[in-house]
Amino acid sequence: MTSQSKLATVEIRTGKLPTVHVGEITPLVATQFEHGMLDYAAAKDIAADKITSLVFGCFLDQRVRNWFSPSGSREAFGKLSLADFMAKLHKKFLRPDWEIQTRASILSSRMKSDETFSEWVVVLQSMQALLVGTSHAVDDQRLRHTLEANMLSDLATDYSKHKATNAIPEDEFDTWVLAVIELDEERVYEDEKQQRRIAIQLKADKRRAADDGERPTKKATTDTYKASAAPSSKPPSASGSGSTSSMGKNCPPLTPEERQLLADNGGCNRCRVFFAGHSTGECKEDFPSGIGYRVRTQADVAAARKSKPSKAVAVIMPAVDEMEDSDDSTDELETSVSSPSRSPPSHRVDHLYWDCLIEGPMTNLPLLIQALIDNGAHLALIDELLVDKIGLRRYKLRKPEPITLAMSDGNADVPTYLTEYVKLPLLSRDQTYRSSTVRALIAPNLCSPVILGLPWLTRNSIVIDHRERSAVDKRVNYDLLNPPAPATRSRDLFEKVRPVDVVAAVQERIAVLAHWEDLAKRGEKVRADYPQLFEPMPHVDDLPDEVLCVIKVKDAERNIESRSYRSPRKYREAWQ
Repeated sequence: MTSQSKLATVEIRTGKLPTVHVGEITPLVATQFEHGMLDYAAAKDIAADKITSLVFGCFLDQRVRNWFSPSGSREAFGKLSLADFMAKLHKKFLRPDWEIQTRASILSSRMKSDETFSEWVVVLQSMQALLVGTSHAVDDQRLRHTLEANMLSDLATDYSKHKATNAIPEDEFDTWVLAVIELDEERVYEDEKQQRRIAIQLKADKRRAADDGERPTKKATTDTYKASAAPSSKPPSASGSGSTSSMGKNCPPLTPEERQLLADNGGCNRCRVFFAGHSTGECKEDFPSGIGYRVRTQADVAAARKSKPSKAVAVIMPAVDEMEDSDDSTDELETSVSSPSRSPPSHRVDHLYWDCLIEGPMTNLPLLIQALIDNGAHLALIDELLVDKIGLRRYKLRKPEPITLAMSDGNADVPTYLTEYVKLPLLSRDQTYRSSTVRALIAPNLCSPVILGLPWLTRNSIVIDHRERSAVDKRVNYDLLNPPAPATRSRDLFEKVRPVDVVAAVQERIAVLAHWEDLAKRGEKVRADYPQLFEPMPHVDDLPDEVLCVIKVKDAERNIESRSYRSPRKYREAWQ
């Protein structure tokens, strides 16, 4: 099949002959060209027997021009009528079975889910117009039968129930099409309204889950990433979280919203448990009972997370209110606390945060964030809220990445699966340093907007000195935690000049005055030597009136024909 880029196109301009550009000539192109020639002949009042002689300059394709090239071909083609010429053009450049193929495309066409009935009808009627006057023409009655048989199932259901539309006679095709378009517009409106209801409900569920404590409170430097809870044998249900099914013993099939929730939260499509710890193919549980079954919503996800204590994923963050043991308040400890950078405390040290800038499609200026440098994390992570805020493009991982919790309460750890990532470059605050781009996996409820793990540190050749609290990119010798102060450049606003030399200035002035005096004397001498040249001008009445010479001025209104080549001198006067 010919690709769309290799098809010919027709350019039609008002008052101009149509132009057929290079490419394969299709039935649609041939029809558009014929109509363009007829419109041009009508606009220019050209006789029907002369219009064919103008088609030779309309084709830019060398294949068509070669068709006109043989001796006598242009004269022979110019004597044909436009209809006969188009018949020869069809026979030469169109496929022999183009009428059969076009008819088959009409009769086998099906309405797509992403197009309206009006758009579908326009496409089929355009193809139907190409077959007018041929032996394979499709009449309106046959086209109506095709539309009835191949419309969308939802529209077909509404159409079968609408008796008034069914009763329209087959010879009133246009009236029938308008009636079905109204039915389709009602269907599209109802679908859009239903989608808005679902979006509002999902937004309300997320807000309710957040109000119930699903997302931990953000703190300045002591937030902790909360992992999901372990699965339970029965899916939790919340009051008003979903509608009760009346399917009897068999549970209803999963809705698209349920499937998405289960996929985003490590759920199983068989037992329908969030954070199940196994895939659907590995599930050994039975399907839930249909009695009392509730549709899974975001509130169920929040309840499943609450059933297990929250744990840190990548790092262990210190608590806000930390009480010191009085027994450990030794002189050595007090000394270390007074200078933490040189002698850190024995049980804790502050985290390494890098104040950096991040860019995204939804930000006009780079956004300032605090990125946690963690050389104990095997992944580079970014918070889901930050991704949504700056509008970074999401990419799907080929294989979900499981992560486990840093602490365990004795029960089996339930892995959390990360399925998406973004391409993450970062900038220093002074914008003199730009990191290499790495893949940062998207995780919910991170303790920091960005966690720079080993992939980021390795890619950027970061050398960390924990005692000196420095993180240096050894490629450019740039310290992320201790950036150099911006260099100040002193600008020379004024040019330094030497002081005025009074003696030299006086000498220069004397030389100038002497030069002026010499010029004045020379001027007087010239006037004395040539007095007749410097006499006053006589009055106009005293001027001589005899003619000494006549200068003929060229006529300003005369058009002088220019030549693009030089002419001999003896002919130049005649041309001027």
